[in-house]
Amino acid sequence: MAFQGMTGIASVAGRAWSWNARSVNGKGLDVRCRVPGGLEWLEPVARERSGRLMTRGSISLSLVLESDQATGVAVNHAALDDLVHVLEQRAGPPSPAALAGLLAVPGIVTVGARTDTGAIADELTTDLEAVLDRLVASRLGEGAGLAAIIGGLLDDVDNLVALAQDEACGEPERLRRALDERLRDLVDDAAIDDARLAQEVAFLVSRADVREEIDRLTAHAAAVRNLLEEASPGRQLGFFCQELLREANTLSSKSQSVPLTNAAVNLKVAIDRLREQAQNVE
Repeated sequence: MAFQGMTGIASVAGRAWSWNARSVNGKGLDVRCRVPGGLEWLEPVARERSGRLMTRGSISLSLVLESDQATGVAVNHAALDDLVHVLEQRAGPPSPAALAGLLAVPGIVTVGARTDTGAIADELTTDLEAVLDRLVASRLGEGAGLAAIIGGLLDDVDNLVALAQDEACGEPERLRRALDERLRDLVDDAAIDDARLAQEVAFLVSRADVREEIDRLTAHAAAVRNLLEEASPGRQLGFFCQELLREANTLSSKSQSVPLTNAAVNLKVAIDRLREQAQNVE
């Protein structure tokens, strides 16, 4: 069982920077990357590398420049002067608040301008790949824990399906006794035609037959076990959990006895717990 979970955290320190990565649950793969100004070329690289290693999850990547050399600040004075000129023409001399707003315009202030990005591009990319590898390792660790949990929940499902099957085997006799008692009450203990009683019981049993539901529950649970051997079973796990829950609901609706109803209800609870854990799997 070597599938990934979708929760993980990792970090890698470089020469004058650090990469940080975090992953949480997501229906698809959503990669968000925050980098200092001037290093925006790393964003598509990060998305492409992440897509190679992961298929689901909400991934947050951030690059933090740490040294004075790497965190220099440069102002695009020509562009700032142009903006101030336009503002003066429209509203007069800009206030301090207006100037602060101009500094927030993309491209006016660049952080990390002292860093020769061409010289460190390979290092930044190498460290990006390293932090993604560590994130995957973290998610694999979660996956191992989930595999054990899901395996235990599948054992519960299997046991409850077997219990439901045993209870279902006793349904014909329970129906026969209940119908016999009801008819005797209605006819004041008069003799009951056993052949007619057997016919009525057969009719009721045919309406309450749950063998197909039991068979499908068994097959779906086996399919889930097989999926746990795959690298990215998350979406299919969700599908089979829905099918398991559908069959358990049908089993409950067909039940004609308290023992079988209780087994079906407990089965639905176990499947719902299984479904919740499956949502954490890539």
